[in-house]
Amino acid sequence: MVRVFIEHKELKPLWGFARNLETHDQMNSNQMLKAHGEKLFSAIDMAVNSLDDMNNLVPILVQLGSGHCKWGVKEEHFEIIGKVLIETLQDALQEKFTPKVKRVWIKLFNIVSMHMKYGIRQQNDMETSKHLNKQTVDIHILNENDISINGNCLSLNNNGNFSKVFPNDGTHEMD
Repeated sequence: MVRVFIEHKELKPLWGFARNLETHDQMNSNQMLKAHGEKLFSAIDMAVNSLDDMNNLVPILVQLGSGHCKWGVKEEHFEIIGKVLIETLQDALQEKFTPKVKRVWIKLFNIVSMHMKYGIRQQNDMETSKHLNKQTVDIHILNENDISINGNCLSLNNNGNFSKVFPNDGTHEMD
């Protein structure tokens, strides 16, 4: 996590406890940062141990992604986190981090991030839907052939179908 905050300071606001951490010493001694790192690696461990049970793993990852929306996590953040995770593993494992091991970790991260990003999209869609459901519709009958919906006029033709749609701004003649 320290590497994320050093190399990508723009992401620090996503972690409220990290906003004021500036130095390596502050980051390394911060208990909340340590706890978050432990949660992250616990989640990775859970994902690794659940790869043979994707029916149970996928909903957990989707929910995890959805839950990260409240902190402002966006899909594009996963590329940064994935890159830093691979670099961190490479530093920790050194010669044991073979090209094959790297491919496996990248594949695992792609699986995890794909489902978490889906959760983020679902949550964002739900928030958008809630916003749209709260909007009001302003309908006015202007005359026997024309109505105004949210400021746009719709004009009925002789067959009862809408033939024109234009702004109700006074610049268009009504039928």
